[in-house]
Amino acid sequence: PAPASGKVLAFLGSAPSDVWAVAQEDGILHWDGTRWSASLALQPHSPLDVWGTAANDVWVVGWADLLVHWDGAAWTVLSEGVPNGGYGEPWVSVWANCASDLWVVVGPQIRRWDGSAWSVAYDSPLGWDGRPTERGDDLWAGAPDDLWVVGGIIPYARVPYNVEHSTVVHGEGVSWTKQTAPTENALFASWTDGHDVWIVGTWGTILRGAR
Repeated sequence: PAPASGKVLAFLGSAPSDVWAVAQEDGILHWDGTRWSASLALQPHSPLDVWGTAANDVWVVGWADLLVHWDGAAWTVLSEGVPNGGYGEPWVSVWANCASDLWVVVGPQIRRWDGSAWSVAYDSPLGWDGRPTERGDDLWAGAPDDLWVVGGIIPYARVPYNVEHSTVVHGEGVSWTKQTAPTENALFASWTDGHDVWIVGTWGTILRGAR
């Protein structure tokens, strides 16, 4: 069993003997084909997602602007360098094509690292009270020019949180376009093979579409 006392939130594997997991209370865990071991403790930060392009290129994001990178030998904690806009949102999802093409979802924003600097590729519209009306929860890509972010919209901060609205945003490289989903339920995960797109959400929602 994995040495995790908290919830395990994401997995990534490059081989049967090279699997990473991020756990709420236990940081980053690694499976070497025989046993699990604790690789990096991150308290008081909590990791939320892991992605990698190779055994020596793994990224983990999480609460409190958490961004760490594995180069095959050691983890490096990186400074994100982009203001959070005052929203105080966690970095909830990450996808990378290479070290100079990294995407992260930070609440109402989608951000990109080009190898030298961060930029905001997409930002949620603001409501009447000046707060963002959208937030992303998951990022998946079939290719560098086929990225999907799904999540839920809270129209106004003072509306009860059981009022759900879906959001789907599609990225083609550096340009992003909001899509219309056939549901108002909040969405929390997506997957695409470059042709079909599958999305799941609350209340048993399962959506299928084509690029």
